[in-house]
Amino acid sequence: MNSDELRRLQLTELELLIDFDNYCKKHGLRYYLIGGALLGAERYNHFIPWDDDIDVAMPREDYELFQQIWKKDAMTKYFLQSSKTDPLFARGILKLRIKGTHIIEESCKNIKFLNDGIYIDIFPIDFVDENKGKKMEMKGKKIRFLATMKTIKSGYDNKRFRYIKKIISIFLKLVPTSYLDNKLEKICTEENSKKRKYAVLFLHNYGWKKQIHLASIFEEGSTCIFEGHIFCAPKNKEAFLLKVFGSDYLVEPPKELQKQPHKYIEIKF
Repeated sequence: MNSDELRRLQLTELELLIDFDNYCKKHGLRYYLIGGALLGAERYNHFIPWDDDIDVAMPREDYELFQQIWKKDAMTKYFLQSSKTDPLFARGILKLRIKGTHIIEESCKNIKFLNDGIYIDIFPIDFVDENKGKKMEMKGKKIRFLATMKTIKSGYDNKRFRYIKKIISIFLKLVPTSYLDNKLEKICTEENSKKRKYAVLFLHNYGWKKQIHLASIFEEGSTCIFEGHIFCAPKNKEAFLLKVFGSDYLVEPPKELQKQPHKYIEIKF
């Protein structure tokens, strides 16, 4: 992807984020800008120049309510993708996609999604009582295992262990997707009704150990400036970014590390 295409992709995602922000305000839903988008907001007040996506997170109750409200009041230009609305989608999160556009990742090129439009990722925030220890290690391993089984069943291909995955996929034909979804959600949410000491994004690509924070870091939230617009952010942005990206998060990495996170093989605006 050349620089002009990347910038057009960023601006298209920005338009989507603006509409999502307005929708959340309309319905009183909480969300936070996270990941590279929040890092870009704090380091540059805009996209990291080589970044190619936007991540947001919602507390689980808002995440679920968002899906319920969407059924009655969907924005017609967008498709809300989940395993419930698109059976082959295996991420365990939500993607809000722009209808009439296309963006294909190398790992998904053989999957026939109902919608493969340009998107933003929406992650659920769950809660736990501990941020380390055997219980958390076991929970993390179970979640990773189930998430991996979902991707194998759906046909995601990152070119690793292809032969083994092909064998596993044969057995997974006997396992309903709904069973994997329900098990994954149960493990992620089983402590949500207890005292909320830590907030965790179990399903983020960075892994739960980088994405577990004191719940107070999120709370009522704050704001950030991103591409000339004001969006919602964690209450303590510094603490969040320190945990995820390290103490030098404001320092631009060397040129050899300035690479796009995703391998897109086709984009249609």
